[in-house]
Amino acid sequence: MVILFGLLFYSRDRRHWSKYLGYAWIAGLFIMGLLMRGGLLGLKSVESTQWGGLPLTLLLSVFGLTAAYPLGVILALGRQSRMPGVKILCVVYIELIRGVPLISLLFMSSIIFPLFLPEGITINKILRAQVAIILFTAAYIAEVVRGGFAGYVARAI
Repeated sequence: MVILFGLLFYSRDRRHWSKYLGYAWIAGLFIMGLLMRGGLLGLKSVESTQWGGLPLTLLLSVFGLTAAYPLGVILALGRQSRMPGVKILCVVYIELIRGVPLISLLFMSSIIFPLFLPEGITINKILRAQVAIILFTAAYIAEVVRGGFAGYVARAI
């Protein structure tokens, strides 16, 4: 927790933004993952299914936002595309995901999705929740980016 809060506190000042800060984030998240998993430095090994609380929430948030930004920008560009197939797919995805509450997506990824998997195949609950968070956040980021594009185009004319 100290590592994550330290990185968040240090990152809030734009003067500190550089490639070294990116390396620090990668190293910090890697160290956090090692510490949460345990099994070294005398720590008891902990399965990811037993993780919980604030560290898990913050890790899901940081990874979710980091992965959702590129996907959201791609969706926003697709929504502005002149190719009708790409535009329709992006619009349907964005509007469908934005119309469903996050708690419903998390429930579906946790309870319903495993029912459709072949027998013997299991996907980690945390990974399923992470994917749901990324897909949900990407739809909202796509709308924010699209609004930015619209404002920029309107101001440029």
